[in-house]
Amino acid sequence: MTRVQRPQVKPKNTQIDEEVDERDDKIIARALRWSLVALLLIGAGVGGGIYWFNRKPIVQLPKGKPLVMPAMRDRVAAELPQIPFANITESAGIKFVHENGAEGEKLLPETMGGGCAFLDFDNDGNQDLLLVNSSSWPWAKNPKEFLRNGRGHRRFR
Repeated sequence: MTRVQRPQVKPKNTQIDEEVDERDDKIIARALRWSLVALLLIGAGVGGGIYWFNRKPIVQLPKGKPLVMPAMRDRVAAELPQIPFANITESAGIKFVHENGAEGEKLLPETMGGGCAFLDFDNDGNQDLLLVNSSSWPWAKNPKEFLRNGRGHRRFR
């Protein structure tokens, strides 16, 4: 059987190794500093190039004429026509009181208004009237909509 010889290990000189390690650390630190300086310069160059190519040129507007206020023309006072309004709700058969759903807290459904529509839902040729109350919260009493069938001549059933 052959014997494997072990390599002979020389005793280390620790003082020499520490000097070499110190010298290596200084070289690595210098290389790191120069690498950071180079990266910063490259980043500044790339950022400056992007800014340069993306900037918009300043546009000089041509000098125009000075603005002058237009002269006011004389206006004739408008005369409003007299429009007579008459309350015919009772004679037309409309007994509707709008319920706005207000509970006193001024929440969203309380601020919404009602609605009104004239339509012919039964195709009899007479206009029918739909009056809608506002919405209210689920815990409150819900007001009903009001639909009246038109009989013609401003009368509803």
